[in-house]
Amino acid sequence: MRKAHQIRLVKRKAYLGADGARRKKFCAEYQRTLTQIWTKTYNVFVSSLALKGERISCRKGCAYCCFQHVSVTLAHGIVIVDYLYSNDNVMRQFLSNYEKWRESAESICKEMDVLYRLAMNTSQPISSLRASRDPLVDRYFGLQIPCPFLVKSACAIYTIRPMCCAAHYSVNACEWCSQTDQHNSPTYEVMPDDGDIYTLATLADPRSSIYQVTLPILIYRLLTEGLSTVLNDFR
Repeated sequence: MRKAHQIRLVKRKAYLGADGARRKKFCAEYQRTLTQIWTKTYNVFVSSLALKGERISCRKGCAYCCFQHVSVTLAHGIVIVDYLYSNDNVMRQFLSNYEKWRESAESICKEMDVLYRLAMNTSQPISSLRASRDPLVDRYFGLQIPCPFLVKSACAIYTIRPMCCAAHYSVNACEWCSQTDQHNSPTYEVMPDDGDIYTLATLADPRSSIYQVTLPILIYRLLTEGLSTVLNDFR
């Protein structure tokens, strides 16, 4: 009850006054632009696969990739929280799943977030960051703990899922993506073109479009602490 009350207070504050109006406008524009970009990117990719006689095998109910570590920008996190505010059932399911997720995964994810922030603040090369984070990413995947947004083997925030989730596709049997399968199935990483990524990034404050945080941790903090508190970490 105390947590629910805190979330209600944070939500009420989120949409107050001129700042609240700007937040609503930003979330609506970001989600609309995101949908347009991914629709375009998806259609171009499907067409390119057809030329090779391939097609996407990913489908609802296939959730093998939903056990990977996922990070998200603050800007995208704000839009996900806005979606949760309009979908109480999804929010409640996330909060319930988060408690189980936190017990197993929070500590290792905080290690990864610290490494990412250190790399950004010291302008370390991306190769250095990967060398430090990859072992942690592998450990996380080995935990085989589902994303807190995974509900009945489907993504509860599919229409606004993080970019790294939307970018990966397989053209092989879904079962090949299983951790225990021996096929070592490759996946395609399909990103929007640079112009579209720039368009999306310019919708938000530059700080919130650059720094990334583990998805469940960021969403939980935005829900329970609010944007102004989280922003202090990005300054």
